[in-house]
Amino acid sequence: MSVLAIHRLVHSRFTGLTNETQTKVCGTLTVSSGRSRRPELRLRAVLHGFLRSTTAVLLVLAVLVALLRRAAAGPLGWGDAFVLAGLTVLRPFAEWALHKQVLHGRPRRWARFTLDSLAARAHRAHHAAPRDPRHLLTPARVVVELVVVAWLATLWLPAPLDATALVAILAFALAAEWTHVLLHSAYQPRTAWLRGLVRRHRLHHHRNDNYWFGLTSTTADRMLATSPNPADVPVSAITRAIQTRR
Repeated sequence: MSVLAIHRLVHSRFTGLTNETQTKVCGTLTVSSGRSRRPELRLRAVLHGFLRSTTAVLLVLAVLVALLRRAAAGPLGWGDAFVLAGLTVLRPFAEWALHKQVLHGRPRRWARFTLDSLAARAHRAHHAAPRDPRHLLTPARVVVELVVVAWLATLWLPAPLDATALVAILAFALAAEWTHVLLHSAYQPRTAWLRGLVRRHRLHHHRNDNYWFGLTSTTADRMLATSPNPADVPVSAITRAIQTRR
């Protein structure tokens, strides 16, 4: 999918807001009433644009292959239910840890080498220019790495529970990627739950990137003390830099 097409369909919802409105959004828990000058997008249009991206295609294919592998392993049982329930409980905390520890990981020196993952570099680029659609989606290579790591992480489980776990992990990854795209799109949420996610993600980008790590859930942020009153935390350095450029 072309960058121009993604730009049209999955552009930052902050486009068109004045600096004053941006500051109001970042400084309080009140969602700004400012709207983008762009026409409101329908959910179907955002989904269509997302599914045409390489990132989404890879994730959807990975989920489908994992589903076929699980289907070939036999009928579902109570073990599958326990695995799915356990992973569902762990999912918000895994999402939080991945976002905080991996995506926000800093480069590290080891001997003469600098260790800096592509995932972290891409995420820093996204934070430096949250309106830029080129940095919105997870790079294809990172998606492939994620699939491999997920597969290796489930090998310790007996068959067919390993296949069940892999389906769940990949489906959660797809859901997180889609949610992130939706949070940055011009789609106007219809539910209070989604409006809350949008508000919190705005704070993550435009108040302080050391807080509000949850994409699909607020559970981990609330339990791990990364969901403060926005007025109680300073504006982070990267946010100040973005505001200075405006």
